[in-house]
Amino acid sequence: MSDDDSYEINEDDEEYDFEYSDDGGSSQNSEVDAENAYYNAKGMKEDGLEEAAKAFLKVVEDEEKEGGTKTQWGFKSLKQLIKVRTLQSSPSLMISHYQKLLGYISEGAVTQNVSEKAINGILDRLSQSGDTSLLHSVYTETLSIFSSPGTSNPRLWTKCSLKLGQLLLDTSDIPRLRTVIDSLLARDEESMEVYALQIQMYGKLREVGRLKSVWEKATSVQNNVPHPRTLAIIHECGGKTWMAEERYEEASTAFFVAFKGFDEAGDAARLRVLKYLLLASMLHASDINPLDSPECRPYKDSPGIAAMTSLVQAFHDGDVQSFERTLVRNEGGVVDDEFVKGYMSELLRTVRTQVLAKVLRPFDRVSLSYLARELNGVDVSDVEDLLVGLIADGKVAGKISQTAGTFVMDKGDGEEDDFNALADAVKEAVQGVAD
Repeated sequence: MSDDDSYEINEDDEEYDFEYSDDGGSSQNSEVDAENAYYNAKGMKEDGLEEAAKAFLKVVEDEEKEGGTKTQWGFKSLKQLIKVRTLQSSPSLMISHYQKLLGYISEGAVTQNVSEKAINGILDRLSQSGDTSLLHSVYTETLSIFSSPGTSNPRLWTKCSLKLGQLLLDTSDIPRLRTVIDSLLARDEESMEVYALQIQMYGKLREVGRLKSVWEKATSVQNNVPHPRTLAIIHECGGKTWMAEERYEEASTAFFVAFKGFDEAGDAARLRVLKYLLLASMLHASDINPLDSPECRPYKDSPGIAAMTSLVQAFHDGDVQSFERTLVRNEGGVVDDEFVKGYMSELLRTVRTQVLAKVLRPFDRVSLSYLARELNGVDVSDVEDLLVGLIADGKVAGKISQTAGTFVMDKGDGEEDDFNALADAVKEAVQGVAD
């Protein structure tokens, strides 16, 4: 196996469409020589990449000596050189070869289909390198070619611009990112991919108003079938928007769609969004455990999700002690996520409210201190606050007596549930606390 088999493209499947000059046998002989030299260079990769690189480079240099006539063998040789230099971690040499490859395209030596296929393959592979400086140079060089008259390729220009935009987002270069987004929107005002890029930018900047505005535009686009990852980014934004408005049921739905999109795209972000889905489900106090769904079940024991699984189980079991223990210990880094952390107080209140409602059911009168112990030793004042909330929501009826330190349940027939009756119940509860 050659040193770069993992980086190979099956070139036998590529179609090259070149313009050849009809200048007699000398041109044909030169091309035959170039073809032989190319395949000899490929054979040398088994013995060493550097020797092969020198042979590929000679094919290109020989073409330049022949008066600048470009052939498919020089084009192929440059592709091989780009692969070799990438494997050798030689970015400066790789960029030099890439610029020459772009020169073949700008001079019309290859067709648009050929250039697009070659550039797409190179960009996709280089995007995995993690070398931000290299990627920035490659994207910039590519855009300069495919935005020029004669070599314009809107599809490839858009793809490269989106890749550059994502790179600028990852490196927090917001001013240049805004410029890239403006250029993209000038060409397509309803691009889901551009909306997704904008959404990520505004999320990073915490510009909630603008983020929501873009999200609303994105969700109104019709007759557009974006990549699953793009759709997932947009729905993740929707979930966060619903969460900010405390509309947890809608947030759960949005996060579930986002999770499925990331999962379909094979993106690791699926685990992050699954956390958000579980969080929203608990805040919604849903009786349905998302981890029971066939889509989510395979990930319940995954790193980072196992602790959330424990939280969800404790929530449905009404086990406040286990719930709080998981949070205090920060098992699996549950509260390391800033978004999740922001809802921990509300989540604790929700689970305590759920447990308190269950504890109250068999009693006509119960001491506030007993209720505090059942809620894992919270302050009595916290119990009073939770009781007021339950009364206001119409989930229990009764009166708090701070003097006696008790809560007295109203065991009426439950028919009087209009607004005035509810207001009276809350008023009595609050007055009881003030006594």
